[in-house]
Amino acid sequence: MEHLPISKEPSCFTREPIPYVCRVVYDNGDFLTYPMRIEALPALSAGGTTPGFLSERHSRFLRSMSKQEIEPILQTWLFFGLLHEILGNLYRPEDFVRDTEDADGHSKILNTSALVGVLDQWVVQIQSKTIERPSYDHIAECLRLCWAVLYAVPEDFSQAMKVSLASVGEVIEIAVNWKVFEIEDYCRENKCPGIWHLLCDKLPWKDNLLASGWCPSQVEKLLQTGGLKLQTLYFLGGFSQSSDSRTHQHCAKDRCIAYQVDLDEYQLQHTKQNCDCGGELSIDPWLLRDVLLKRPNSLPLLRINGSSETDKLSIEIVPSEKNTQYVALSHVWADGLGNARRNALARCQIFRLSKLVKALNAAENQSTQELLLWCDTLCCPTEPDDAKNLALSRMTRTYEKAAFVLVLTSALLIHNSESLSYEEMWTMTMISAWMQRVWTLQEAVLGANDRRLWFQFKDKAVRSRTIAKGIYARCEPTVGRIGIMQSLFIGMSKIFFRDLVECRERGVGLSEVDMALQGRSISYAFDEPLVIGTLLGLDTDEILSGPKESRIHRMWSLMFSAPQGIPKDVIFRACPKMEEPGFRWAPATLLTSARAMAFKQGIGQGYPSSKGLVVGLAGHRITMPQQRKGLSWNPWNAPELPSLCNSLSVRSEDGSWYMLSRQFPVERDSFLSDKTLRVLLQYGLELQGREMWIARLTTFSSPDGMHRVVPGLILTVAEEAQGIKYARRELITEIVPWAAPIQKLHELGFELAQQLSRDRVGQKIAEFEEDGAYIESVAWKAASEALQSKVLEIVRSEEIAERVAEAGHDREELVPFQLLYGYILTIFNGGYANLTDVVSEEQQWCID
Repeated sequence: MEHLPISKEPSCFTREPIPYVCRVVYDNGDFLTYPMRIEALPALSAGGTTPGFLSERHSRFLRSMSKQEIEPILQTWLFFGLLHEILGNLYRPEDFVRDTEDADGHSKILNTSALVGVLDQWVVQIQSKTIERPSYDHIAECLRLCWAVLYAVPEDFSQAMKVSLASVGEVIEIAVNWKVFEIEDYCRENKCPGIWHLLCDKLPWKDNLLASGWCPSQVEKLLQTGGLKLQTLYFLGGFSQSSDSRTHQHCAKDRCIAYQVDLDEYQLQHTKQNCDCGGELSIDPWLLRDVLLKRPNSLPLLRINGSSETDKLSIEIVPSEKNTQYVALSHVWADGLGNARRNALARCQIFRLSKLVKALNAAENQSTQELLLWCDTLCCPTEPDDAKNLALSRMTRTYEKAAFVLVLTSALLIHNSESLSYEEMWTMTMISAWMQRVWTLQEAVLGANDRRLWFQFKDKAVRSRTIAKGIYARCEPTVGRIGIMQSLFIGMSKIFFRDLVECRERGVGLSEVDMALQGRSISYAFDEPLVIGTLLGLDTDEILSGPKESRIHRMWSLMFSAPQGIPKDVIFRACPKMEEPGFRWAPATLLTSARAMAFKQGIGQGYPSSKGLVVGLAGHRITMPQQRKGLSWNPWNAPELPSLCNSLSVRSEDGSWYMLSRQFPVERDSFLSDKTLRVLLQYGLELQGREMWIARLTTFSSPDGMHRVVPGLILTVAEEAQGIKYARRELITEIVPWAAPIQKLHELGFELAQQLSRDRVGQKIAEFEEDGAYIESVAWKAASEALQSKVLEIVRSEEIAERVAEAGHDREELVPFQLLYGYILTIFNGGYANLTDVVSEEQQWCID
């Protein structure tokens, strides 16, 4: 898999050779019809019951094949056949095979070192009109079939071979979408599969990254990244964090604690062990307070005086003026530049900072003006509290007015910039401790404007914009690195979002800040609202006024004044909530991974009131048929979809069917309820007698007509006044329309269940007393067996077989009839829900 890029950094990561196992040479015929030309495969297509997948019958056929049977066939077809179909005259099979020596003497392996170059050449020829541009629909169909076949292979299919075939499909998809057809609106216009990495087992990637010293939270975040490419996984797999002295053995999947600092135990650190620099240099916090109090527009900056002898260093406080030039440091205390007790640092650390400032001044400062220093440990007073709050309230000014914002992180300081590519520079930054902390986000975002953000390496500092331009210049021209560029630029967007055109026009909203906070942590929860408020331009003086513990309340009270206000999807987030009545809709923190969604820009705002957040949402009232007492949801153990207690089929008044599912299982989201979806609905409707609704943000269909998953929120409505429904959140769900063939099967089951309820056999069930005592009776068992026999008779009839075929199913397959049998019995027993009383998004809700 030589076409997949790896970094130059030494690591345990190696490319696994892929053996050439083809038994025949590809016949150079049409890709889509290849299965029909060989006897070993049926006529396959990616148009099964679920679009994008093989039919169940064809999937079973592939899974029944042995590893020795299927691997040679698929390598011939999905590797050589796909390359022939795409590249045309540029395809030469001998370019992709090479001889090698192995334990048995001699063999052949795949060789993809020429693949990227040939694809780039193919793109150039199309762009220059040397060759005719191919049909996008045809290529997309080929790639969808390739994806569907790989999805259905047996469990023992070689993981390495699957990655090799999937990665070829991925690089072709990149070439087609990014270069040949230049798809701009990926969500609406793309027809190719873009999630090739999901075909491959995540465990090897995860194990490799964890073995290389990555934090479990970083690995989890990476593997859940939307649009992740195999290119990126391969590239990042070569990066090791073993040079970091800290370990992540106690970190969790959703949080890194390796760089958490216990301020009570924090000790003054030197640049090296057994240092004889002469101790520490300190600053009187009351002098810092004087600058902050007496000069409202000024900052206390530092002039470091002295020579190369650390014991002769001195520090002078210099109040900033309008045109004062200074460097603002951005660092994590875990790297040694903190001090919780005093405004002091070791002399060796101050000497090191002095050298870095002078080097930056000499290399980049075009004027002869003196360059001063701002460092939080030395310039933010440790006491009294009013002075500290003043310094915190001026953080925006501190980093926005700095001539340079210099990032110091141990992950970069051990590397010479000249030995790294720009992609490697930014990757090391992304996985560093600096990228994991909340305070450094604020510092980076405020310093990213006007090209003022710099990263310090062992040999020199490098401007962030230089890194970004270098990545684009190296990755954009070739399809072999575009996947890496996408991933790295997603990481960059979490720092440079204030520079995005749309943010400049409308202002930074909570959606951008929320995205940037993902995966970060903070030592004290009461500092989080201050950082969020700073980034959104809220009144930080107001946030700082009053007890630290209530800062989050004051932040949400001010949130309506942010450029984009309070996005109404805030109520759909699964996370700890505030406990104060009227604010129980508001997240107590944004630093959590268990959530229904990230906030989205442009979906509308909510408005706080004393009773909750007022929002406009579409919705449905939800009701459930009467279920017989004593019976479970599925007393006859019939196959059903969905079969889990956290999912339920629901029917709207127009006969459409949907799957309603709990967003997360109880163990991942117990913030609202520890009840399963079905128990919660039954409890709310039957025991409490409350009116229950499902509110949703969007429609079920996207602009291109494709169905999509829609977040839903189950609510109990307490009262309605002046057109506003006053409700309480109960559970976060997802609603997705069933595919058309399954919808029709559900509706057929509904029709037959209604007929069954009027049949003598069905009415016999209704005669039993509704006290649950009948379950063990002989009469009940006889009636129950008669009911099941009747349903089997119905399902096996020729009339029903024809209707199943009319619904879009293969009548030769067993699965649709098994499902229909289950649907009839489940619906007959009331194991579904109804959606009624539809309201539009004009409906106002007050939700707490």
